[in-house]
Amino acid sequence: MKSLKYFFAAVSFMFICSISQAQRIAVVDFNAGAGISQADVEGMSAIFNTYFSPKGYTLVERTQIDRVIDEQGFQRGRFTQKQMVRIGEILNVAKVVVGDISIVMGEYNVDVRVINVQSGTIAAKDGMTWDKNSSYREMMKQLAERLADQIAILPVEREPEKPVKIQSPLHRETGGYLSIATGIPMYASVAYKHYITPSFSLGGGVGISGIGYKKDYWHWSYSDKIWTHESSNLGRSNTCIPIFAEIELRTPRNDWSVFVNIKLGVNIYTGKREDQYYDYYDGHYRNYVDYSYKWFYASMAIGASYKNLNLGIGLGDHSYYYRIEEHLSIFLSYDIPIKSIKKALF
Repeated sequence: MKSLKYFFAAVSFMFICSISQAQRIAVVDFNAGAGISQADVEGMSAIFNTYFSPKGYTLVERTQIDRVIDEQGFQRGRFTQKQMVRIGEILNVAKVVVGDISIVMGEYNVDVRVINVQSGTIAAKDGMTWDKNSSYREMMKQLAERLADQIAILPVEREPEKPVKIQSPLHRETGGYLSIATGIPMYASVAYKHYITPSFSLGGGVGISGIGYKKDYWHWSYSDKIWTHESSNLGRSNTCIPIFAEIELRTPRNDWSVFVNIKLGVNIYTGKREDQYYDYYDGHYRNYVDYSYKWFYASMAIGASYKNLNLGIGLGDHSYYYRIEEHLSIFLSYDIPIKSIKKALF
């Protein structure tokens, strides 16, 4: 059990060290070249250190760097790349910064390098040259800020997420549809419907239908010698043209949906209406048929749809004066999006 605790402690320590190392950087004194003393170089290194503040890093204190250099016995101002890597490993930093300063023909020459401790390679470098009489503080400041920008750890800029187009769970898209229907008994129609929402539409159309009329008449019974009233719904049919407005409601489903459709309108008949008439036969008057037209058209249908194909059953009320007759019909219809029609034509 103890060994397991030690193992987790070591792993945790290594994890913390790796995190801290990725955020730490050390600036050692620059090397003194020709024409300049180490004391002047240390002063210029201090100025560089003051303005060197790369984003995402924490600078190691100068005292810690000096302690490691003294412990390792390295000569100041003469660091090799291998020595800088060693300093970085002991300080547990990700990068070490060092430079060379010299004066040649009255000009300062500064070259700075950033060493990657883990790989031992140069991660970045920069340099400047200026006249000896210029302000080296301003020049070192510019160099420090420029190099800091090169190695700054910037937050990862993610591309803005593209909006995901969510497929509507409702089958019908909003917009216009051309609905073609046929049914039994004889019925056919063409209608335009516009879905205001994916489950609600308004529309209107025209159709053709074979609707029977009611037959009422008085019949003289020769055996009983009395008049009897007879009624029949089996009269011959008249062809009519229903013109209607409609409302349709649907359930929120994907490919499958259930709907309710309500139509209101008028019937225009193509045949001639046969009014009442009297016939004198065997000394008696007989009152014959009132072939009543059903001017008012109303129907309600329910059904199910798969995509744009609809199968339903409807009950229609066709009234004239006080009479109301119900006709049950089964129909099949298909809704064609207007935009697909336009695309096909144009």
